[in-house]
Amino acid sequence: MKKYLRCFAAMLFIVSDINAQTTISLNANDKGRVFEGIGAVSAGASSRNLVDYPEKQRAEVLDFLFKPKFGAGFQHLKVEIGSGENSTCGSEPSHAITRDELLDPKPRGYEFWLMAEARKRNPNIILDCLPWGYPAWVGNRFSQQSADWFVSFLEVARKYYGLDMNWIAAAQNENGTDLNWIAKYLRPTLDAHGFSKVKLQAPDDDSEYWQIFDQLEKNPEYNHLIDAVGYHYVDGREPWEIDQKAGHAATEKAKQSGKPLWATEEWSQSGQEWGGKGALYLARLMNKLYTRDRITKYEIWCPVDGIYNQIIWANTGAIQADSPWSGHYTVWPSVWALAHTTQFVQPGWVYMDAACGQFDADTWRGSHVAMHDPKTGDWSVIIVTGEKRKVKLAIGKGLKNGPVYLWKSTEKEQFISQKPLRLNKNTVSLMLEPDAIYTLTSTTGQTKGTFGTPPASESFPFPYTENFNSYTPGQTPRYFSDQKGTFETYQYPNGGMCLAQIVPDQGSL
Repeated sequence: MKKYLRCFAAMLFIVSDINAQTTISLNANDKGRVFEGIGAVSAGASSRNLVDYPEKQRAEVLDFLFKPKFGAGFQHLKVEIGSGENSTCGSEPSHAITRDELLDPKPRGYEFWLMAEARKRNPNIILDCLPWGYPAWVGNRFSQQSADWFVSFLEVARKYYGLDMNWIAAAQNENGTDLNWIAKYLRPTLDAHGFSKVKLQAPDDDSEYWQIFDQLEKNPEYNHLIDAVGYHYVDGREPWEIDQKAGHAATEKAKQSGKPLWATEEWSQSGQEWGGKGALYLARLMNKLYTRDRITKYEIWCPVDGIYNQIIWANTGAIQADSPWSGHYTVWPSVWALAHTTQFVQPGWVYMDAACGQFDADTWRGSHVAMHDPKTGDWSVIIVTGEKRKVKLAIGKGLKNGPVYLWKSTEKEQFISQKPLRLNKNTVSLMLEPDAIYTLTSTTGQTKGTFGTPPASESFPFPYTENFNSYTPGQTPRYFSDQKGTFETYQYPNGGMCLAQIVPDQGSL
């Protein structure tokens, strides 16, 4: 009976109408899932132009993306295992274009570099990878050849960049997986090549939502092999409205499984605007997917808009860096919407479920989630508002009860530190503005990073000529964005350099 009374009391803390005060009660003994991070997916050639930026501006953009307590502070980075096939906004090169290259795979492209730069800024960042397509020689995507191809990607990351990957998405992007292939080919091949610590996530699909749990329930071996279950666009895509009815909410079987649940690709919109499909929607969706679905990792596509404006899905991402010839970039409001979570909580913190909820049961425009560090007693609450709202925060035993630090974002200005609040009998009350993001926390050290004004935007410097003589063979020249296959600098037999297509046969998507 006491257990049920406690649950009922916790519910009373978070149910209210817009004219009443909402009390959010934090309790260190409140049980919830473990937070696993906010991440981004660099894939589909979306990051192409970033690597060509002048060194100074390139480093600044990377800091905004990955440096902890500075900007977006991504805690998880998933990259494409390139195939040479157009995977959204272009094609990314493969580390093993032919079967013979498996004996000496190449560090082509920019994804290995991007992972190294991310880990340089955050040694704890979680690294992951997933294919969108396959080179022709791989053939059957669920075969020994494909397992070898996956593993050789990890070998290149380790050999050339000193990177040990944490995860593999054991699937093909939005085309699901084969659990028998994982059991018979992928997992044994990983283990045999020294990658036994690499965890597997599946099915990374955008259909048949949560059905994998029926298979995992029937087969204990499969259940043991899959360390997390992830899907794309759990809340649906069009019309990109927070209360849309076309979502794919996690089933009770999924939530009761104890298996980590991930949103492995979400949002895919422009962070340029505040309202609409922009930063405010992103913040609302992150809160919603834990509160409703118990999803503990959230990954956006894409981290950076490094896409030429003439190509599909230009202006998508958290920060814009698509004109390396000028060095111009733009920090969009979405960076600060992400910072309201990433700068205040770390993977390993624990959600307090009774303090996660909606202000109004009819809409997800206003919501709140709360997490705590079980080691230190630190805590943070991330609130997104719809209507104007009065909130009372109550700090329970086992949690730090000093000053309450407050950060706020609105359409007018983002990620602004407010005057700290003093607790009165372990509570504090405040009035929240509509359509805003707030973080209340016991932690310190957050910053709104800045480097001053970047160089002015300039059009591409036409007329433009390139003879490729400044490159060695096997390089991707500046400003060239492959749309099909893989183009590299190549030496003529009689001297001089050119740009050549090096993919011998069309692969598969």
